[in-house]
Amino acid sequence: MKLLLVVLPLLVIIGLLIKKQHMLVAAFAGGLLAVIIGRLDVATINKCFTGGVGQMMGITVPILYAATAGMVAKAGSIKAIIDLAKHYLRGRLALLAAILVLIQSLATYMAGMGAGNTMVIAPLIAAAVGFIPEVVAGLAIATAVGFTTSPALPLRWHLVI
Repeated sequence: MKLLLVVLPLLVIIGLLIKKQHMLVAAFAGGLLAVIIGRLDVATINKCFTGGVGQMMGITVPILYAATAGMVAKAGSIKAIIDLAKHYLRGRLALLAAILVLIQSLATYMAGMGAGNTMVIAPLIAAAVGFIPEVVAGLAIATAVGFTTSPALPLRWHLVI
């Protein structure tokens, strides 16, 4: 029973996402359910929220990756790559999306982390094919598999522990 209570907010989030609800609505519903199940008071909720934001802002490498990806996008490099790929692949965008997902999985496998790679490759995929839920799911699965099977994973956990 305790396992079900722990997993229930995640199941609500996944269920709402499957029903094509906005991700912020799904996250809010899951968070609200976790607060209700855990019987958390306002002070605890506030402490967890501000602590999480502080931790996110303390991770500077993804912030730098995002800034670099934004700069590259503003310079027109992403559009240039997509135009070249469309020309050489003769309009076969599904093949381009598959290649970019494969690049994401290989880059994640080699680096042992997927955040920085995703910030660069996801805009390429979005510019090439738009938002397609199946491509996003493939990107997420490929990143998760690359991360968990990476040879850099044991080293990273050794450094954390």
